[in-house]
Amino acid sequence: MVKITDKIISIPPYISTTWDKVVSLHMKEQELIITLKNGEAVALPGLAPDVIELMFSSHAAFLEASASRPIQEPVKKILQGADHLGAPFRLAFGSIETIGQSLQHNPAYSDLPPIPADIAEKIGLIAKAVPSEDLASLPAAEENCNCIYCQMCRILKQGVAASAEPLHMSVEPLEEEVSEADLRFEQWEITNSGDKLYHLTNKLDSSEQYDVFLGSPVGCTCGKPNCEHVIAVLRH
Repeated sequence: MVKITDKIISIPPYISTTWDKVVSLHMKEQELIITLKNGEAVALPGLAPDVIELMFSSHAAFLEASASRPIQEPVKKILQGADHLGAPFRLAFGSIETIGQSLQHNPAYSDLPPIPADIAEKIGLIAKAVPSEDLASLPAAEENCNCIYCQMCRILKQGVAASAEPLHMSVEPLEEEVSEADLRFEQWEITNSGDKLYHLTNKLDSSEQYDVFLGSPVGCTCGKPNCEHVIAVLRH
């Protein structure tokens, strides 16, 4: 006896299962192919057109119901105390175990869309208000599962990791800009001793002294053309 509802499929002798085990339906020539979550593909030959139509419509109804039904209400029920933020979340929810008792991993809803951002934010706040050991007692989320429980579990444990992360402050040393002039050692003490005439005294040896004239012609008492003493005066 063929039985097809929005919850089960029973088409002897080919298949008898629930829609939550089904990934997709498609036609291949004259056969209806059911792809299951375990990777198996079941071929149903010779189905009447009305049975094929019922299969597709029942599967569509199941997908629509599972995409809308579980997301809002169960989560909002658990988070009903989130609007009373004046009291700790533990008082509103009793214990983090409430979540574990109210929800369980459900592979039937592994493909659900993400929990709405505003609700996810409230879930994240719970992690800051309950002991970390309580959160650790929650069964781990299943990999690649997007059911409500697994989504909530990830959000809660991400919140714990974020609150436990140490604050890193980078301190950069202050670098004082040093000009080329500051780096250059001024060997000569230079004074203006007349019109275009300058007197130089070696700071390391005060007995070494010269006079530089910047008129015409330029010259120095050292007797050398373009000497370092002339250059020192020009840089001064």
